Amino acid sequence: AISLVGTTVYEKLIKGYTEKQWGMPCTELPTFIIKRLPVRMIYDNNYFNDKYQGIPIGGYTQIIKVGARKGDNAEKVILKLV
Repeated sequence: AISLVGTTVYEKLIKGYTEKQWGMPCTELPTFIIKRLPVRMIYDNNYFNDKYQGIPIGGYTQIIKVGARKGDNAEKVILKLV
């Protein structure tokens, strides 16, 4: 893993999470596990190289404003999962 991403990235982003995920030290894990991590040296923040990916326009939830709440006049909304 260190040869793949360097010591700093390994220590800050991979080591702790991987050990927690697998329940054992990274040194005891098979090498194929780290090879599953997609590492690219470009400024593209997409996880995959797929043409269609990401969050739908407007997100996964629609927020529909329905007016003011009686009493304290706080704004009421309906959350609709789409």
